[in-house]
Amino acid sequence: MTPTDHPPREKLEKFLAGRVRPGEGARAVVRHLLSGCEQCTRVARQRLGFGSGGGAAGGATYAASVASVRRKAGKLAREVADEQAAAPELVAELLGHPHLRQLTILRNHRRFQSVALVKELCAASHGRLGSQPAEAVQLARLAVVAADALPAARYPRELINDFRCRARVYLANALRIGADLMGSRQAFAQARLLFNEGSRDRLELAYLIYNEAVLIKDEGRFEEALRQMLAAFRLYRDQADFHLAGKVMVDAALVKIEMGRPAEAAGLLSQAATLIDPGREPGLIVALYHNLAYCYCETGCLDAALSLLVDARPLYEELGSPANRMRLSWLEGRVLARKLRFGEAAARFEEARDGFLQIELLLEAALVSLELATAYAERQWVAQARRLIAETLAICRAKGLHREALAALTFLRKSVEEEGATVAVIQRVHRFLETLQRDPEVKWASRRPQPGS
Repeated sequence: MTPTDHPPREKLEKFLAGRVRPGEGARAVVRHLLSGCEQCTRVARQRLGFGSGGGAAGGATYAASVASVRRKAGKLAREVADEQAAAPELVAELLGHPHLRQLTILRNHRRFQSVALVKELCAASHGRLGSQPAEAVQLARLAVVAADALPAARYPRELINDFRCRARVYLANALRIGADLMGSRQAFAQARLLFNEGSRDRLELAYLIYNEAVLIKDEGRFEEALRQMLAAFRLYRDQADFHLAGKVMVDAALVKIEMGRPAEAAGLLSQAATLIDPGREPGLIVALYHNLAYCYCETGCLDAALSLLVDARPLYEELGSPANRMRLSWLEGRVLARKLRFGEAAARFEEARDGFLQIELLLEAALVSLELATAYAERQWVAQARRLIAETLAICRAKGLHREALAALTFLRKSVEEEGATVAVIQRVHRFLETLQRDPEVKWASRRPQPGS
């Protein structure tokens, strides 16, 4: 289906209502919408409650704040533009100093006291979230110090507090990804107080409550997370920011997936496809394809899932991080295993496991290994499962995997040696490792499960 080959209006309406299954053409509608058809995108957005206004109204970045500055003072706006051009070099200079010296510079040197520098530090933190979470936290803390040092003689008080709020949101996200949920919660509490002392811009509010909702999801409070994401979606919708409204829907779909509702998640992802601007955040298209394929897999639409992953592979190669490319191989392995194409599935699982080990994502490597071990056990290939589990434990122990994960894998190895490779025991350990991803403080209970548990 091309941008000029439109789906029938009735099918588009059914698709937006979540009533078109993959085998009935949902994948084709998704591809058509993402190809850039303005006519069908306009129809879809109106169906979702958006007006006919333009796209990114402020982008929930700093554009709204900077626009306000421009309205109030043209001279300051020109200074902001000059500062933005100089910010990358200033950040590089700042990071060349020891930490205590960095703090002194930010608090005392006027050259480093600009909103542009705060933005640049936030962006640097965000860019390291997936690969260097500890460094992302450090950069976000520097952004907080830089925002707190913005001179009141130069910037309006409301603008300073907007940036102080935003820097703490970045810090909260970095702490969340680094598994410091309490620290993240504290940073969000500070951000809320500062929001109330700032411009109270609705896009800033949407950005704050959307990111806080992701933390709430990670804390396991799924219904509350969905309610807060819906509030953020409405704020973005009211401001006609299609793209960020779609981004919120992608995260709401992840909540549905966590709740074990893949069909509902697929409906949200299909609607998000009508809102996302691929040129504005190309990586989000990769996430949409991946999660939609996952939902198709979990609802038994295996051919549609595999076709979607084939469509998405060039995007992964171009835009995806190494970790996301490994997740693609992992999901392909899962789909192929369920299609009983076991040789191909095993190759994909092994590719994912080896890739995760190479980039030191040990928990992910262990999870992939257990999924492959489950497939072995289901086929009564006990020797292969036993060898894989022993090998996984040895590698992960040598590389320093989380202590509780090692305890669970050690239990599994002993169980397999004593009783053979039972699917129930492997899946029990797999579920624990998934829980450990969300809550690093959880403890492994080594007792054997009772019958029926």
